[in-house]
Amino acid sequence: DLRGTYELGLRFGVADHVRDSDFIPWAQARLAEARRLFEAAHVLISDTLQQAFGPPGVSGDAEQIVFVASQLGSVYREGLEWALRIRRVHCEKEDCG
Repeated sequence: DLRGTYELGLRFGVADHVRDSDFIPWAQARLAEARRLFEAAHVLISDTLQQAFGPPGVSGDAEQIVFVASQLGSVYREGLEWALRIRRVHCEKEDCG
């Protein structure tokens, strides 16, 4: 449902109202959130998932693989929610939202 909401470009829900003077700090905070999402995905894919798969020829840890998949799903959901939040922002000037 969340992906569908995003793909349709819908903008309903709670929105941030950002004054012009507050826009740069607000945007920096949102970029920091995006960086944390990318970092989490990187750790999950590059480190945790590789450990869960195990070395070639050795059975992986199924529980750990499921955990990583679940966490990646959470990162994806957070990313969609982040993108929707960006779409819903209201600014004093039309060109910032």
